[in-house]
Amino acid sequence: MASAILLSIAIMAQLSSISAQPAPGCKSHCGDMEIPYPFGIGTECAIEPGFVIYCNKTADGSMKPFLINVEVLNISLLHGQTRALNALSTYCYNDVTKSMESSQWSLDFSTWPYRFSNLHNKFVVIGCNTLSYIYNGEYTTACASVCAKDPTNGSCDGVGCCQNNIAKGLNSYNVTFFTVYNDSSNLQPNPCSYAALVETDTFMFKTEYVTTMKFNETYNGQQPVVLDWAIGNVGCNVANKTSSYACRSKHSECVDSINGPGYLCNCTLGYHGNPYITDGCKGMFSYFL
Repeated sequence: MASAILLSIAIMAQLSSISAQPAPGCKSHCGDMEIPYPFGIGTECAIEPGFVIYCNKTADGSMKPFLINVEVLNISLLHGQTRALNALSTYCYNDVTKSMESSQWSLDFSTWPYRFSNLHNKFVVIGCNTLSYIYNGEYTTACASVCAKDPTNGSCDGVGCCQNNIAKGLNSYNVTFFTVYNDSSNLQPNPCSYAALVETDTFMFKTEYVTTMKFNETYNGQQPVVLDWAIGNVGCNVANKTSSYACRSKHSECVDSINGPGYLCNCTLGYHGNPYITDGCKGMFSYFL
């Protein structure tokens, strides 16, 4: 009984930390990109700390949105998704040291409201005689790419390119390369191998990725990845009974997250807009007024 009471208190405390609406004067754009509530530029403008976006000036002088140190490409309220640029992990042969050198990337959203979409991402490995895996202490998936025959453009079936599904609910990972070779057998034909979580719809394997640095250069050592997000850590049946319930528009409805705990808000049928703000869902007719 006592444990149930403590759990209820913890849930209510988490829900009460959610901001009801953005503060007056909050910016709606970072550069050319809209930042819709529940996201916000600054803590007073987001529904909770995990939805804070940082608007930073980049090397080319433009202002771009970032989630921690990850550049945001776009945000979808309807699908509860954020597209971002995810760094590649590399495994390259150094002609000077005559050894393999790795640069391994990791991301940890375990205390944030994000999970890597298992429906829209794949774990991809590119290279010859390359074995890599991702892990987070509880989950591991691996992929092996070989070059026993010539790779084919558009094919990622293990020849020059390998792809694998990821688990539902994955919110953190580390990349590791397994040493298949460590000498000059990896010279010019295969200067580098790569591993990363990448967005399935935007990734297309090209044979030149094996023999050149083109894959690394496409997005300056990054690739798009899709993040699922949700409000809080409880479902609709609990959230809609609290004062911090995030579906604020009169014409909004609650939808349980399909990738981990929490919920999303959608405008009801016939309405469009932002369900997270008061009167945010508008009828079709109102768009023509």
